[in-house]
Order: sequence, then C-alpha cells, then structure tokens
Amino acid sequence: MNPSPKGGGGGLRAFLCVTPAVVWTLCIFGAGAVPVGPPTPASLTDKWLHAICFGLYVPWLVLADRYLRPAREWPARILHGAAASSVVGMLLEFWQLLWPGRSFELLDWVADTVGAVVVAGLMLAGYAVVLRLASGVAPERVPPSA
Repeated sequence: MNPSPKGGGGGLRAFLCVTPAVVWTLCIFGAGAVPVGPPTPASLTDKWLHAICFGLYVPWLVLADRYLRPAREWPARILHGAAASSVVGMLLEFWQLLWPGRSFELLDWVADTVGAVVVAGLMLAGYAVVLRLASGVAPERVPPSA
C-alpha cells in the first residue's frame, strides 16, 4: 500500500516539499503585520526587499507544486509559482490594512510581482538550458563574421 497519494516518499516527502512554501507564507504575513519605521540610508529599500522576498518565494512554490501536481510540466509549474507569488503579494497588501502602522501600497505589490517574474524568468532559462543539455543537441555554431 502506497502511503502517499502523490507517489512515493509518504509524509516525509510531503513535509520536505510543501513545508518550505507554508513557512515562507507564514513569515511573509507575520512580517507584514509588524509596524515599520522609516528606512535607514544604509539598508535595502522597501521595494528591493519586496522583490527579493517574493522572488525567493517562487522556488518554494514550484517545489510544493511539484509534489502536489506531479503531472504538470515544468514551464507551467514555474509560471504558476510566479503567479501565486504575485497573488500572495496582493493579499499581503490587503492584510496590512488590518494592522496599525501598516498600509496598502500598490507599488509594493508591483515590486513583489517584478521579483517573482525575474526569478521565474531565470528558472525558465535554466530549465531551457538543462533541457537542451539533456537532449544531447549541440549548440549551433555561428561562423565568425568576415
């Protein structure tokens, strides 16, 4: 009897694949509830932090999707991870309306989405390289210009 409906590995595999995305989500919403002061000149700006945080969220979402939807193709999985990261970014902005000292900022969501799209683009490019290397097709040689 297979203990996992997703095929092998059971609870440990589910834990290792899904938990990072769940923990990252909880950290995002936990940090989003903490009042913030003005940024210091030596720190990263708020928009950069949003882009980095939500860009790094994409691989965790892709890993969870790999477990939850094993039949999905990698490009679709990566694109869905970026879209989910962006949606969580929008939900975070609404979440911050509930907390004193926090506010809804559309540009924060834009930064979240930009970070997710950049990381998804890098992941798609990496996927294309791996796919090409795995297929054994040699890259085209461009003759030197005369």
